[in-house]
Amino acid sequence: MKRAKAKIDFTRCLTSMLALLFLSTVFYGQTATEKFNTANEAYEKNRFKLAIDTYEEIHKAGDKSADLYLNLGNAYFETENYAKAILSYERGLRLSPNDESILANLEITRDQLASEIIEVPDFILLRWWRSFCLLFNSTIWSIIQFICLFTAAFLLWRLYKDQLNLSRPKMIAVFTSLLFGFLLFFFAANTNDQLANAQFAILIEKSSLYSGPDDRSDMVEELFPGNKIRIIDQIDDWYKVRLANQSIGWVSKSMAEKI
Repeated sequence: MKRAKAKIDFTRCLTSMLALLFLSTVFYGQTATEKFNTANEAYEKNRFKLAIDTYEEIHKAGDKSADLYLNLGNAYFETENYAKAILSYERGLRLSPNDESILANLEITRDQLASEIIEVPDFILLRWWRSFCLLFNSTIWSIIQFICLFTAAFLLWRLYKDQLNLSRPKMIAVFTSLLFGFLLFFFAANTNDQLANAQFAILIEKSSLYSGPDDRSDMVEELFPGNKIRIIDQIDDWYKVRLANQSIGWVSKSMAEKI
C-alpha cells in the first residue's frame, strides 16, 4: 500500500518561521528586562551575590547600559570587591561620560583602594591640546580639514584668474595661515582618533609591573587591585601598559580586565 507524500506548504512554513523569529525577539527583550528587574530586587534585599550574577549575565549577553553598570558597580561595592566595582563604573562612563551618579560612586570607591601609585598629571599644554582635540569627533575634524583645503583651492583659482588682487606678502600670509590651519586640524583629528581608540583596563588582582613580558623580568613596582592602566601594546599573555604615574612596563593579561 502506497503512503501518500505529505505536501509542504512553503508559505505556511515561511510564515511560521517569521512568527517564531518575532516571538523570540520579543521574549529576548522581555527576558533581559525581567533579569534586570530580578537583579534590582535581589540588590534591594541585600542578596548581592545573586544581583551580581544576574547583572553579569545581562552584560555577557551584550545588553549594555549606564544603569546596568552603575547597579553592578554598586553591588560589587557592597561586597567590598572594589576592583570590580571600579571596572563596572568605568564601563558605565564609556557609555555616559557625564553621569553624576557613576562619577560620585567611582570617586568614593577609589578612596577605598590601597594603591600607592601617585598620579602624575600630563604637562599643562598637553592637557590643553587633548581638550582641544576632544571638542569635536573625528568626522567634524575631517569636515573642517576639507573646508580649509576647499578654501585654499578656491583662492588659488581666483589668483590664477587674476580676480583676486593681493600683494605678495598678503598672499603668503593667507596661504601660510591656511596651511597652518589644515595641519592643526589634521593633527587634532589624528589625536582625537587615538584618544577615542585608546584601550584601558582595571587590575582585578594584586600584581607586579615587570620590565618585560615575563615574570622573570625585573619588577618595576607593585600594583594593587583597582589600578587603572592604559594598554599600549600586547604580546601573547602580556599587556604593555602605562600607569597613572607614567611608569611603563608589562602586566599579565590574567590580572586585568579591559574596560
